[in-house]
Amino acid sequence: MKKLVLGIAAMLVSVAMVAQANTSNVNQSGTANGATVTQAGSSNTSDVNQFGLNGTGSGIENESVVNQSGASNDSKIKQAGDYNGANVLQIGATNSAEVDQGVGYAEDNSAMITQMGSDNSAFQRQRYDNNSAEVIQMGDNNSSRQLQTSGPNQSAGNTAYGEQWGTDNTLLQNQRGHTNSATSYQGSGVLDSSRGGLVEQLQDGDDNTAYAEQEQDDNTIYQEQIGDDNSARATQNLSTAGGENEADQYQEGDANRAYSSQEGSRNMVDQDQVGDRNWARSRQRGDDNASSIDQDGDRNWANSRQRGDDNSSDIDQDGYRNRASMNQRGDDNTASQTQDGAFNRASGVQKGDDNSLIQDQDGYRNNARSRQGDMASASNNGIVEQYQDGVRNDAYAEQHDESNEIYQVQVGRNNTASAIQNASTAGGSNLAVQLQFGIGNSATITQEGSGLLLGESNIAGQVQFGIGNTATTAQNGANNVSGMLQIGLGNTATDTQIGDGNLSLVGQYGAGHISTVLQTGVGNTSLVLQSN
Repeated sequence: MKKLVLGIAAMLVSVAMVAQANTSNVNQSGTANGATVTQAGSSNTSDVNQFGLNGTGSGIENESVVNQSGASNDSKIKQAGDYNGANVLQIGATNSAEVDQGVGYAEDNSAMITQMGSDNSAFQRQRYDNNSAEVIQMGDNNSSRQLQTSGPNQSAGNTAYGEQWGTDNTLLQNQRGHTNSATSYQGSGVLDSSRGGLVEQLQDGDDNTAYAEQEQDDNTIYQEQIGDDNSARATQNLSTAGGENEADQYQEGDANRAYSSQEGSRNMVDQDQVGDRNWARSRQRGDDNASSIDQDGDRNWANSRQRGDDNSSDIDQDGYRNRASMNQRGDDNTASQTQDGAFNRASGVQKGDDNSLIQDQDGYRNNARSRQGDMASASNNGIVEQYQDGVRNDAYAEQHDESNEIYQVQVGRNNTASAIQNASTAGGSNLAVQLQFGIGNSATITQEGSGLLLGESNIAGQVQFGIGNTATTAQNGANNVSGMLQIGLGNTATDTQIGDGNLSLVGQYGAGHISTVLQTGVGNTSLVLQSN
């Protein structure tokens, strides 16, 4: 009996040793093939080859399923023809899976790889026709690559889906061809985080759509689309946790759209579009975030919104019928909007202290509007700079509360500049400067305290060079200063001050000048100089 027991034990050990070094190789070359490989243990290897050339005796209805459980597993599936399908599931560590479909006149292909463990790598390549790929990896230091190409024969589409949970994972999706769609997930929700992850989505073709989502911090998303009717969307940190993420979106083609959303601090978004009918949007909530939008083409419009402190927003448009909109809420934020083209419109809103906004436009019938604070939200120590060069441009700037500055410079014809400081009853120590060069320009400055002698120590300066220009200043408060200088023909200057200790200076050089100064209060001084 003892010898029998020892013999059985030896047999079990022998079987276990064989199971640790399993190798499976399946080669099929006929019709209606199917292969199933299941291996449990470690150091397993499985190769499945199925072929077909869409001719007599082609591969037709091929199917492969491989299940491996253990460590250091390796699986490779090659399908070259007809109605192929591949499924690989590996559970363990240091697993590697590869599925290659095409080019033997491949058609309705579908591939799926699921890996659970660490240091896993997955590679999927599909060439031609209606391909679909799916990858799911759990663990750290995983890598996944999906390559898809669809030709004109039975085109309409590739689809790739990849999902990774863990840290330092990499997911690459490359699609070239028809009606492609790529979706990537790294982490899901607050509990399933993703740190140090990288997602790259490259599309070159028609009707492409890319979507990437990452959770937690130190992640990077890169999306590049070159083709027709592309759409890209990147989302990082759906919750308020995380930060130091980067999203880079590049589009070149027709009817492109790019969206990006980031939560947390020290994030960066870079959106670059070159083509027709593009529009981009960035959403950031947190501190020390940066958003950059660059558009060069037709019908572009950009929208950027930031919530938090020390954020920066930069929008640069060069083209036709561009429109830019920016909204920031917080302190120490900076914003810049640059437009060069026709029918451009720029809008900027900032709420908080120590913010700065710069708008630069060059073209025809441009419109720039800036607002810092409102009736309910104060804005202190803010700066607005507006530069316009062209014809029939309009610049409007509004600031609330105190110690704010407005600078408006216009060069051209029939331009209008308007600056309003302290629309409510509080505020003071503001500065507004307007400089215009050209013909038929109009400049207006309003500084007030609404009849209660509030809005003190404001300074207004207007300088105009040209013909037929009009300058108007209205100040309501105490110790305000107004200065006007017009050089040209047919200019008109109007200055109104209500309060104590105000000073008005008007200088005009040329012919047909008209100057009107109205001061109400105590200790006011007015100096008017006209020369012909």
